[in-house]
Amino acid sequence: YAVKTDEKSVKNDTIGSGEILEVKTDEDKDGIDDETKSDGKSAVIKNSIVKNDSKIFVTSRTMLDQPLVVTKIVSGESFTVEKKSPTNQSIDFDWWIIGNESSE
Repeated sequence: YAVKTDEKSVKNDTIGSGEILEVKTDEDKDGIDDETKSDGKSAVIKNSIVKNDSKIFVTSRTMLDQPLVVTKIVSGESFTVEKKSPTNQSIDFDWWIIGNESSE
């Protein structure tokens, strides 16, 4: 996976953008880019206000043949945006978190 957010997306924002990076260099053939550590299909977004019951809306800015899905939330730390298969291009997306008011 690759952790990638734009400079405007502070880790405690409720809106932001991210990117799933394609695998460009994989000399050891493990499916992970040797430089970016991206698997070409997921991105972890660091965010301190996300909660397990938050609703996270993701909008791709790149044409895709598979949907982007939030597959994991680590309350108070991060969430993961993923697609089923590795991409052959970088995927830009926007995200919006709502429902982060409740406590656990």
